[in-house]
Amino acid sequence: MSELAPDVLVVGGGPAGLTAATCLRELGLADVLVAEREQTAGGIPRHSDHTGYGLRDLRRVMSGPEYARRSVEAALAAGVDLRVQAMVTGWTQDGSAEMTSPDGRVVIRPRAVLLATGARERPRSARMVPGDRPSGVLTTGQLQSLVHLRHQDVGHRAVIVGSELVSWSAVMTLRETGCRIVGPNCLGLFNSRHGYAPTFTASLDHGHPKAGVVGMVSQSGAYGSHLFVLTRDRNIGMSCWLTTGNECDVDVSD
Repeated sequence: MSELAPDVLVVGGGPAGLTAATCLRELGLADVLVAEREQTAGGIPRHSDHTGYGLRDLRRVMSGPEYARRSVEAALAAGVDLRVQAMVTGWTQDGSAEMTSPDGRVVIRPRAVLLATGARERPRSARMVPGDRPSGVLTTGQLQSLVHLRHQDVGHRAVIVGSELVSWSAVMTLRETGCRIVGPNCLGLFNSRHGYAPTFTASLDHGHPKAGVVGMVSQSGAYGSHLFVLTRDRNIGMSCWLTTGNECDVDVSD
């Protein structure tokens, strides 16, 4: 097994890892090695094909893929040793790292290690989405990867559960595919006849309403949940229930 002895080993080739490695080279460190497990470095911005990147550090707005390319180019221009398809798979007792890539296994004995592995999306179980592997239930990262990296069809109708910036990233991605969108910032939907409930409303914790013919649509999640509870407690049969949230596309009139 071959060995490498860089000054610094950076684990993760996303924006944070690449920027840190570039800065270390500019500070005078001779050998900085970045290990990135994906085929292409750049991290999440590679498949966030919408604007909003670069404003704070580069003083200009650009798309995610362009931002990722610039980060990689800056690191390579600075002399960073960037290894892709390279995963750190273990640590030895003396503090060395074991890296596995298509070229085989390598022992790395750095003077220092910087972990820049980034954040991980919570799995469906942690988000309390029922089912083993429910078809069509995607996180934003999965969605963007399927659309922008794999160029696959993700369907024609979508419900975005949740809010914050990551939900608007999902909105912009789905709009490029031509999807009709419910949300974001909605509580989801409920179909009593099919037992289908992609929602995180707490109203379901105390039971479901019986199946019936009454359908309910509300822009407000809070008011929609209140009506949901009333129909259940008064034994009114419900066919479906939906909240539309911020209504970036589909609204109550639809």
